Amino acid sequence: MSREKRFTVKHTWWTSLELLVVSLFLVQFQGASIARTLLPEAASDRSLSPDQSPQRQPNRAVEAIQIADEPVYIDRPPLHDAIVVPVDSEPIPDQVSAPDASGSGTSGSDLSGANTPNGSEGVSESTGETAPNGGLYASEPNVAEPDYGARAPEAMRRSGSRSSPTVRRSQQELLANYQDRVYALVVDKDLKTSLEGSEIRTQAKQDTIATLEQLDSPRKAALLKFLAESNLIDSKMPIISLVGADLSSADLNRVNLSNLDLRDADLRDANLSRANLSGTKLFRAALNRSDLSFANLSSAEFFKASLGEAKLFFANLSNANFNSADLKGSDLSLANLTGADFSNADLSNTDLSFANLSTAELIGADLGSTDLSFASLKSTNLKGADLSGANLRNADLNGADLSGANLSGADLTGAKLNGANLFGVDLESATLSNTTLPDGTVQK
Repeated sequence: MSREKRFTVKHTWWTSLELLVVSLFLVQFQGASIARTLLPEAASDRSLSPDQSPQRQPNRAVEAIQIADEPVYIDRPPLHDAIVVPVDSEPIPDQVSAPDASGSGTSGSDLSGANTPNGSEGVSESTGETAPNGGLYASEPNVAEPDYGARAPEAMRRSGSRSSPTVRRSQQELLANYQDRVYALVVDKDLKTSLEGSEIRTQAKQDTIATLEQLDSPRKAALLKFLAESNLIDSKMPIISLVGADLSSADLNRVNLSNLDLRDADLRDANLSRANLSGTKLFRAALNRSDLSFANLSSAEFFKASLGEAKLFFANLSNANFNSADLKGSDLSLANLTGADFSNADLSNTDLSFANLSTAELIGADLGSTDLSFASLKSTNLKGADLSGANLRNADLNGADLSGANLSGADLTGAKLNGANLFGVDLESATLSNTTLPDGTVQK
């Protein structure tokens, strides 16, 4: 190779090396410049001496990320949506603890002011910062968990659902303590042989009423079972009176409550499906939205009771007394109401389809807009009843007394009125199609 050619190759290689070094220097300089622009705080921290270095901002969480075998700590930006929990307030039920890195959450007690030194105002465990309103920063993932202790919502205590072990334990202890007190009254103070109206019986009743008001649904049923098995609420000679007792939302499915005195009792939203309430006194009792389907209510007393929107389908209500009772919007379909007394009762907007009301008393009853389709009303007394807008399609009214009844707008399509008393009844605004009239003629 000639001298001139070797010189040209060497010169080209050296020039390329110089360009590579310059390029690397520019890349390093450019990267440092970008880092200072994006992280001005980090740059300013490095420019200060160790003594002058500012403390880490309290609302900046530090997250450890494992890279190979060495943990690398990275600053995270402040959590702008941090939840503030006031120290003196109760936990918010909607706030549910989110799992942290270990899979567990922080309870509301961990964030309360009582757990801070000397009872001072709350300080967040993760940040050590006090919220502006004196509360705590519950930063992710340590969100306050609701405390369902003694302050549990009334609906939750009554339903007995979704309660914590602490609540369930306190409820069981409440029931057990009540049973111990009653046992002591029976053994030590001869409760069963005490006279009616005596101080010990009054004490037992007041204790029972107060305990029922605090118990949830399952334990209300357990308390009644305890009293029944102890022969303390015997139908003929009750030792402990349940008049005015709070049995709302109680699960009394298939329970035998026959011939008991439950006057003025609160049975709203109770489950009484297939229960035996035959002969039970329920004067002025509240049974709104209760489930009485398939229940035995024969000869029960419901004078002025409230059963709005109750479920009574397939129930046995034969010879029951519903005088002046409120059954508005209830479901009585397929129920047995033979011989029942519904005089002056409010049965408006109820479902009585396929029900058996033979020989029932409905004098002055409000049956406006009621569904009585395919119902049996043979020899039923409906004097002065309001049947305006009622659905009586294919109903059996043979021998019924409808004198003075209001049938305006009623639908009597396919109804049978053989031998019915229609004295003073105006049928002009009623729908008569294929209807059998009292004289046996069919109105087409």
